[in-house]
Amino acid sequence: MPDDWRLEGGGEGVQLVDAALSAEPAPEAVRLGPTGVPEILGLVARTRPGPFPQRTVEMGTYLGIRHRGRLIAKAGERSETGVPRPKAG
Repeated sequence: MPDDWRLEGGGEGVQLVDAALSAEPAPEAVRLGPTGVPEILGLVARTRPGPFPQRTVEMGTYLGIRHRGRLIAKAGERSETGVPRPKAG
């Protein structure tokens, strides 16, 4: 969590997991970060998936796919716990 944020509230969360799913490399996927925020917000405005404030990318890892230089898809996690995850393979 960024140093200038504070934790409020709390509670439990539920995570749905598909144990049969296997991850495979996707070379066309690129990591998105703070420098990509304007492009990400443009995609959000076009597709309206729900709330995506400007600093959301700081909360976890986000990946994007571009077509002809334009961001056409994004996916990611809204909260990174810092707990190491197993690598696919």
